[in-house]
Amino acid sequence: MSNVTRMIGKEEAAVTTVGSASSVGEARLVRVYNGHSAAVFVAVSTHRSDIVGYGSITVPAGEIEYIDKDYKDVLWAGNTSVMFAKVGFTN
Repeated sequence: MSNVTRMIGKEEAAVTTVGSASSVGEARLVRVYNGHSAAVFVAVSTHRSDIVGYGSITVPAGEIEYIDKDYKDVLWAGNTSVMFAKVGFTN
């Protein structure tokens, strides 16, 4: 059975610095869409001063990924064409 995405919050453009990173409305699950014409990295950190972060992925152009994170963790990306949205899954 496939999952159905439940929209919980408004989509927001990614920021490109950890100092401005977003918890995406304290989301536990974030839908990530790369609207840029090239692959872009997305990083997650426990707080806005942690430049290294604890994880990152590369999202291909035009693709969607889902990131499961702690509600206080913050996200940022390599381009503002990346969009984040707070979501949940239902079956």
